[in-house]
Amino acid sequence: MSQQKFVIVGGGIAGLMIARFIRAYRDAKADIIIIERESHFGGQYTCVDYGSEGGRFDHGMHIFYETCIPQADALFTGIFPDSEWNILIQNWKDAAGIHIHGRLQTNTPWVDLRQWPEEKRHAVIADILLAIESEKNNPAPPPADAYSWLLHHYGPTLTEEVYAPILRKLYYHDAADIARYAIKITPLNRVVLFDEALMVDLMKSETLRSRLGYPDQYNLPPYRNNNQRGFYPKQFGFYRAMDRLREVVESEGTRLMASTTVEALETSGDKITSLRVKSKDGQTTTLDDVTELYWTSGLPPLAKTMGVQFSDLKSDFRPAGWYVHFQLAESPDMERLYYFYNFEPGTRSFRITNYASYCPAAVTELGHPLCVEFWANPGDTEDKAQIIENATQELEQFGIIKNRSVIRFSNAERVGQGGGMPLPTLNNARDLATLRSRIHERGLSNLRTAGVMAEPDVFFVPEVLTDAWHKVMGTNA
Repeated sequence: MSQQKFVIVGGGIAGLMIARFIRAYRDAKADIIIIERESHFGGQYTCVDYGSEGGRFDHGMHIFYETCIPQADALFTGIFPDSEWNILIQNWKDAAGIHIHGRLQTNTPWVDLRQWPEEKRHAVIADILLAIESEKNNPAPPPADAYSWLLHHYGPTLTEEVYAPILRKLYYHDAADIARYAIKITPLNRVVLFDEALMVDLMKSETLRSRLGYPDQYNLPPYRNNNQRGFYPKQFGFYRAMDRLREVVESEGTRLMASTTVEALETSGDKITSLRVKSKDGQTTTLDDVTELYWTSGLPPLAKTMGVQFSDLKSDFRPAGWYVHFQLAESPDMERLYYFYNFEPGTRSFRITNYASYCPAAVTELGHPLCVEFWANPGDTEDKAQIIENATQELEQFGIIKNRSVIRFSNAERVGQGGGMPLPTLNNARDLATLRSRIHERGLSNLRTAGVMAEPDVFFVPEVLTDAWHKVMGTNA
């Protein structure tokens, strides 16, 4: 019997972990090949290196959260001994906040409306109860757009006065034009209305708990459905974990082809039989006798390679985003937060991360590293110096730094390639659904898609790896 050959396109965390899944649980002797168009492996989990002046920074905030599939998780967390991980558990798994209504909210990542006027709070409570009653009396699939989902979940008061404006700020589209999955990108699916004593009782109802947030994330009672943990290297830089994962994958016999792109797929009947790939230096290679192909590099590139029609699909893009990096002479004034999302209208910061909160070793003689994810809107400047200045102004506005004298270093990097990043709009979600359908219609039985948005609502790493695990193992999620 000939050796099985598995080809994986994309050398990020999904591609590297799929190789480990196959090797450990499908075929220890398989010929596994990972094709990566960049010169390095790790995808968004690499770093930016400013040398001795600024040091290294993650691209935003990255922590590995478990899938709660023990076999899958062990293949990642086992790359280091426990002594080399910061292991984040229980209420310290994810310390998140938001900036809203002119203040940094550190007690909970959910919008806290306990200080709203009593009449307003009563209206919100009544809306939520009516929404629950309507849901029970008229069960239906969840709406596709964020506005309808919010109405269905909360009723009109919260939707119109709080959440629709937040979505408009984040994505400069009306909530009715935003896809439902945007609700989970930032914490919008719960609201804080009651103090701890009452919430302890209310949380016994799954229906209420799905809408109401606990007001103190650090003292949250043990009502979780799982014991998911977070992992971050003891030494600063998530790239260390990705470098080690790549080393492990390669040591297990997987072939890594960097700076290489897929030029074409050859098929016979309902199967992909071979791939023609091209290296950066122009050398072309054919990979024959493919058993299975796992594509983790996005649906549009796959559709293009397959010759699937998609020129009729016009995606919504935003202007260039930025990672703005700072080294501070003292800790940023974020209390114990790992990061917070910014919901203030008229500002551009999306998320601000204090790396030292979950990796104490991030603090060095260079300072306390901080990252501002800065999402530009149409018409905004693309001048790097002005972007850094604008981010600095927002750090001052939010009270994260006391004055500019604490800044020892600053620089900025563009997010992604091509000058923009896709938005979670309803239009983009529909386009992805169309691409999935057109790819599926080709009927290629040995093609597996994986990665972000390979399936509806698959966005965060635990979802990506859970989806990939089930596709490798041939099981249902």
